[in-house]
Amino acid sequence: KKPHDFHQWLAYHAEALLVEHFFLRVEETAELETLLRSPPWDDKVSAIMASGTVRDWQGQTERQAKHVQWAIIEARKIGLTHLLHIDDDELVFLPRGLRPLLREMGRAPTNIVEFHALTMEALVPDQCEVPFAEATAFRHQRRHYTAYGSSPVAAGKSFGVLACGGLDSDGPHHFCSCRTYRPSQGYFKSVSLLPASLAVVLHYESCWYSRWQLKFREYAQRERDGETQDIGFEFYLTSIRYQMRLLKAEETGWAASLKSAQLDARSFWCEHKREPVLPPCPSRPCVEASSGLTRIPPPINRE
Repeated sequence: KKPHDFHQWLAYHAEALLVEHFFLRVEETAELETLLRSPPWDDKVSAIMASGTVRDWQGQTERQAKHVQWAIIEARKIGLTHLLHIDDDELVFLPRGLRPLLREMGRAPTNIVEFHALTMEALVPDQCEVPFAEATAFRHQRRHYTAYGSSPVAAGKSFGVLACGGLDSDGPHHFCSCRTYRPSQGYFKSVSLLPASLAVVLHYESCWYSRWQLKFREYAQRERDGETQDIGFEFYLTSIRYQMRLLKAEETGWAASLKSAQLDARSFWCEHKREPVLPPCPSRPCVEASSGLTRIPPPINRE
């Protein structure tokens, strides 16, 4: 929904992971049709264009699950072997390239239903315009995440093994099979946890200030209308409160109140999404002891 730099997202995954086909669900973004119908994406993308949806936490999760079920069927039809479910603000990063990942997948036991890659959460430099091409600092400790950090089973995304019978989605982070328990319930015998040296999911959660505003304003509008969302992330809940304050300030029309609300909202976003002052990024991924952050050269070159 309303992605930024989506052409870069497509091109990166097509090149870095050699993705053969994308199964997209696009909500409230009809303008993407022009891109998706243009070469080379017209042959590599199957897209469901949806309108009339709202930003509802539980409903979105259910729509995602149904979409993955559809994608499993379609992926098998064209002979694919694995299916990865990620969002448009996530990039799969392979520190050693694709071949070691494929080798790991190829020698896994036949009971493996999914290969799970953990998440790192991006911070952005000052005046950042293209986070995919500019962010080099990533949180790697779950307790510091603004999203998906409360549980180890929710800190990452998975490659589902399409050869597994009864393969299904298990929430937005996992796949399961009728032959196994669900990974979200803590049963990991059917899950291969990928080491960070092979694959990580770089999560650019709310790294675009405009996108943060849009996302949480929509949640705030629903809260104001009496529709409480069951969201467990403190960053999300506080973001909604800042957007509620902005909505109220806009309604009053008091310039001073609106200015104060805008400044406070921006300050909150910067506190959680701006990277600290850091030395130049090394040429290879590493953990900086001084900052407690993982430094990764941008996976995408700025155009």
